[in-house]
Amino acid sequence: MSNKRAAPDTVKMMNVLPRILVVAAIIAILFLLWFVVYKLAGHNTKEKLNSGASGNVSVQKESIKSAEKVSSGRNTGSSSEKNAAKTPKKPASETKKTAQKLETVSSSGYTTTYKLAGTSQFKLELKANGGRSWVQVKNSDGSTNFQQLLNDGDSRTADLSNQKQVTITIGNTVNTEVYINGKKLKYHIPASKEVRQDMIIQFNGPQTE
Repeated sequence: MSNKRAAPDTVKMMNVLPRILVVAAIIAILFLLWFVVYKLAGHNTKEKLNSGASGNVSVQKESIKSAEKVSSGRNTGSSSEKNAAKTPKKPASETKKTAQKLETVSSSGYTTTYKLAGTSQFKLELKANGGRSWVQVKNSDGSTNFQQLLNDGDSRTADLSNQKQVTITIGNTVNTEVYINGKKLKYHIPASKEVRQDMIIQFNGPQTE
């Protein structure tokens, strides 16, 4: 009796087994397809992330370089402006003072003749320094421009730009300083040698070379 029952069960199992195998095969194929798709999708995502990161890095580097160039340009500009601000411009009067020439033409006894050139101005200043001094200035026509006793520290000025020649008489050269257009005159004859001196200054206005 047992052998008869076992036979039908075995037949049923043999009939069901192929179906189970087919289902398992289908499941295995579907799993394999899912695994392949997952791997490919993950790889593409990494490439996109890496590409995006490298692009951001490049943009950041270019932004930094641009900022450095702008900063460098500002610094250069500000440095140039500071240098320009620090460099004072020489006034026209100083240029004239530098260009003027006062040359000795001749000297005899206590009289010296000078020639003033290279300037359109002839401004004279006589200053007592160290003691008293008597001074006198005569114009081209021989008239007296002024004469005065200067006490220590006193000074006298005169604009002689319209004169072609002036004669300056100094009673005490040791205590008298002579300035022409702000520039101190150096006595051709030492003050210790001739205390009283006459100076003739010839002036023809601006000279052209």
